[in-house]
Amino acid sequence: MISAKIVIRATAIRVSEALREPIEHYGPPREILTDDRRVFTNHFGPGSGEVMLHGVCRRTG
Repeated sequence: MISAKIVIRATAIRVSEALREPIEHYGPPREILTDDRRVFTNHFGPGSGEVMLHGVCRRTG
């Protein structure tokens, strides 16, 4: 299954919301491919904590 959503600005909240519906309907994906932007990783931020996307993945398996 492929899921896509177009947004004006990809924020952590919008990315998490875009994942919620397909996960609730189809279950957790085997993999998620990203372009390694700030919303998907903490490599560019000041902290080393979990980003929202990692939390969604952890909670949904």
